[in-house]
Amino acid sequence: KDLASPVPAMVTMKLLGLPLADWEDVATPFHEISWAVPDSEMYQRAIEGIFRVFGRLGEELAKRRDAPRDDLLTFLLNSEISDQPLTEEEILKICFLQLIGGVDTSTGLLSHTFAWLSEHPEEEQRLIEEPEILKRATEEFLRWVSPAPALARTVSVETELGGQRLCPGDRLLLSWGSANQDAEVFDDPDAINL
Repeated sequence: KDLASPVPAMVTMKLLGLPLADWEDVATPFHEISWAVPDSEMYQRAIEGIFRVFGRLGEELAKRRDAPRDDLLTFLLNSEISDQPLTEEEILKICFLQLIGGVDTSTGLLSHTFAWLSEHPEEEQRLIEEPEILKRATEEFLRWVSPAPALARTVSVETELGGQRLCPGDRLLLSWGSANQDAEVFDDPDAINL
């Protein structure tokens, strides 16, 4: 509550160009949607909160058209793909992904990392004494925690994957959590190896 939730949220708010003081109003619905049971009161509250955040992003986008700033919203307003400016819908989708990754996913990663380090003080001390291993440690925590455990995708062209024929419209679930615990790839997949 003191570090793993506010810091990633504030960094994301700064990147987007939103007031840091509003971090909790933005972060809470993204946290709640992650663990809410569908159709529960919390789920409804989270959905409403996410729509409020989107409404706010739309308002901020309109402000950036008149008064550009040094933030992601202004950058996206000035961006093009194939010589075409991004639509407001595309910008909001990019911001949504930024919020998920910058708010909830980062909070989950940091929370698990801090908990593990509190149970392994010798490894915490090692990270302090050997800062050159921080990059490897970060990658290892990302593997072990898998803060985004899976990602769904829709097949767009006929192809074969692992001997399975896939057709356009088929759905795939890419399980990062499972892949990151693959004993054929990692020597000791259940352990953190700094």
